[in-house]
Amino acid sequence: MNRTIILLCCSLTLLVPLQAQQDTTAEGPAKNALQPIERFNNRQMTLATKGKPASAHVTVHDWLLHGKQKVDRFPATGQLLIQLHSGRVTTVINGKEEKREPGDFWTVPAGASMAVTVTSESAALHVVGIDK
Repeated sequence: MNRTIILLCCSLTLLVPLQAQQDTTAEGPAKNALQPIERFNNRQMTLATKGKPASAHVTVHDWLLHGKQKVDRFPATGQLLIQLHSGRVTTVINGKEEKREPGDFWTVPAGASMAVTVTSESAALHVVGIDK
């Protein structure tokens, strides 16, 4: 199953290029607003698990984080495959702190919490989420 998920995630990563989008509110641009850019959202995706098909909800989002922004609990759910597209961040996943560089990939198990702190001027995360 892990090979299937990684192959699916890599395929989706190639299909959805990162594009900058300005966060806005009714009053105009919202500084440091945490809003995802949705690239893919499919509730009927079927994946093979142990030789049997299983339905899954697959999402692909780009998250733009600005200024020394800190997110105590990253809002994406399910099993996550994350790529740091640009910038530098420090993550804490279930109490384990890691410094991330551009191009790094990592996973967050379903049900785990992740905190993210931007350590550069801004950062862009490409997040693939798989939920049952």
